[in-house]
Amino acid sequence: MQNGRNRFASGKCTALRFALAWVFVCTLLFPAQGAERLLIDFDQVALTEDGAIPDWYGKEFATGLVLTAEPSAVSEGRLGLYGYLEATPGGNRRAMIQWMLPEDMRDWTQIKGLLVDFYNPNDKDLRMGFAIQTGESWTWQEIAPVRLAPGWTKDIYYPFDQPVWKSASTGWSYVLPPFDLEDVRGINFLVVAFEDGSYEFALD
Repeated sequence: MQNGRNRFASGKCTALRFALAWVFVCTLLFPAQGAERLLIDFDQVALTEDGAIPDWYGKEFATGLVLTAEPSAVSEGRLGLYGYLEATPGGNRRAMIQWMLPEDMRDWTQIKGLLVDFYNPNDKDLRMGFAIQTGESWTWQEIAPVRLAPGWTKDIYYPFDQPVWKSASTGWSYVLPPFDLEDVRGINFLVVAFEDGSYEFALD
């Protein structure tokens, strides 16, 4: 992921860039200088002994996550995060990819938003939602999903300073900015298929 952007500007930061494929390229944006900070570099991730990716989880109908060097699934660097979704008749067509943030990465108060590049290698549209979990209660806060055609969709922007988020406290209406950004404990990508079938996706 974006090795050339793995840096901070002094002072406030402008955005997080990330890469999911389904490939994502994610970058944090910091408002004062318009600087960017790399959220995660999969090239630097050390797998566990059983081959798992630390702190990353495929939930619901995600059937697996692996690191891949496949060029089409990597936006920058050598490796990307690749996943699979099995959408079955009568079942949930959603895969949730969750990352549990380490304590030293939880303060997002100076972050203006998140930029994501998404790669859909399938021949059908997908939909992607994004949510954060904050505070000791892991409060779920979600922004409206976007529809994604096959191929790359660049610079999807999730703002943290605009009233376009929903949670239990808003009655699940998109009317407030996210809160408790000093303690962001989890981020979640919700990838949804419109039809039954097998799908692939990637993060970078």
